[in-house]
Amino acid sequence: PDKTLMGSMRLQRAVAIMGGWKGLVDRSKGELAAETLARSDSTLDTRGVQILQSELAKLVLAETEEEDAAGDRASEEDAWRVLICEWTEAIAEAYGTPAPICSHVAPSDLTPVVTPSSEPFALSNNTHPTAMLSFKEFPEADKLREWVRENSELNHLTDYDLYRFLVLRKGDASKTLATLLAHWNWLNSPGYGVARVGDVTARTPGMQNQIRSGKCFLLNKCDVLGRPVVMIYADKHDPAASSVDESTLFIAMCLQEASSRLSDPESCHFSVAFDLGKASLRNIDYPLIKRLIYILTNFYPERLGVMLLHDAPSYFTGLCWPLIKPWLNPNTRNKIHFTRSSS
Repeated sequence: PDKTLMGSMRLQRAVAIMGGWKGLVDRSKGELAAETLARSDSTLDTRGVQILQSELAKLVLAETEEEDAAGDRASEEDAWRVLICEWTEAIAEAYGTPAPICSHVAPSDLTPVVTPSSEPFALSNNTHPTAMLSFKEFPEADKLREWVRENSELNHLTDYDLYRFLVLRKGDASKTLATLLAHWNWLNSPGYGVARVGDVTARTPGMQNQIRSGKCFLLNKCDVLGRPVVMIYADKHDPAASSVDESTLFIAMCLQEASSRLSDPESCHFSVAFDLGKASLRNIDYPLIKRLIYILTNFYPERLGVMLLHDAPSYFTGLCWPLIKPWLNPNTRNKIHFTRSSS
């Protein structure tokens, strides 16, 4: 039990969740926060109860402060339930008690698909480039074109740009226009400590430190399908040394650079590869991951060709991935593959 409880702060928080797993399944986090865990329980000693109380309080406070107002609470709660099921058996074993059965979570949600590949960047679910698809599937496309022509901020967009955002918004012209305007505002407004997000370059304050860290860069060659490759080394990211805003700005710069190497419609996707082999729990930055997912989904739709999570350690597949997976839409999830180095 001591090893289980003291492994790391996040593991302690996982233990806190284990201590109140029934509450998380049946009640909201607010109700659970109000419930005391200092109950008489023969399976936990006094120190165990104190740690569970303390860490559960920290967990609820952190979740309350960091929760994205635009996020999907239902998906987040599902993620916590997956986490509960993933860790219940280990915690119960440490305490020598039977593990409860979590029948509400499908086994496929607990085990990410591992896809070995001798040519990792050849993976793709897209048998045909998006650019080759027809506008005929979107009856409101002409309406969107007309609105864009009337908007001076958007009339530089190509038909393929409109197509990408129509795919994201499932052909709804009104929602597509709103997303296009949000993208324009994001690039042309102050944010992350700079006057205009779209103007970020390597000379922007803070970017040289990010570049020198070597945690993210574009490869000098494309993958086997001719797509630019964004390479990310997770072990070189230190959340304590780099603010979320600064890291977000760096990500925006890298994605802009990758997009600038595309030539629609012949070359319309880039690849992203995460090397997780040397990463530890302290390198996993959930607020930054949430931002990356939001930016990729809403501002670079239909740009991601494939994402590789390479040499992911067991803690990532067991603890981190069940949390991250529900934040992704199904189309993006289908482009993500776990890979391993060959023996």
